[in-house]
Amino acid sequence: MSITSLSLYNIEAELLNLMVARESLVNNDAELSDAEQKEAIKECDIAIREKISSELRLHKIDGIAYYLHEFSDRAESAKKASARAKAKEHAWAARREKLEKYVHDVMVMTGQTRLEGNTNTLKLAKNPPSVEIVQPELVPIEYERITVTMPHPLWNRIQDEASVECRMWISADSKEKNPEPIKTEIARELKAGRGVPGCTLQTNKLRLVVE
Repeated sequence: MSITSLSLYNIEAELLNLMVARESLVNNDAELSDAEQKEAIKECDIAIREKISSELRLHKIDGIAYYLHEFSDRAESAKKASARAKAKEHAWAARREKLEKYVHDVMVMTGQTRLEGNTNTLKLAKNPPSVEIVQPELVPIEYERITVTMPHPLWNRIQDEASVECRMWISADSKEKNPEPIKTEIARELKAGRGVPGCTLQTNKLRLVVE
């Protein structure tokens, strides 16, 4: 390793050790009291700044730049690895879901609700009742909600001018979109035997359970 490379390595190692130490303090791995943790983090911050100031005073700009590049490269590498891991996770989850559906369909078609293996059991269990929207255009507006987004000044105006009832129902936390059925309200009506246009209550759906 060249003198220049060794110098850069030493800068990176010292700064990295200090920053890792700070992360450990933030996570409170040593289980310090709040006051002790706060003071330790403060001291670590001072040490990091002093180390950087020392390098800059000595015009070791390349060392600092190398350190910043190294962090960026490692972050990008970790990001790509995370994306690959997430893609694998989704792939395996999709395979499980597909296989689960195949087994479910075969058991339903053959009229089998329970299959015993040597160490595992496959069985079909009833899902909790669920609302199915079969004709969205028929759902009455009292069983729908609409959420909107707006500038803060306009929100304040509405808050000032709207009735108490309107203030309770106005929502400004998401973008404007199509009406969304309020399934909890619809389910309550259907379970009570009162029909809601465009909606049905599914009570016979089965799911696969592995025991």
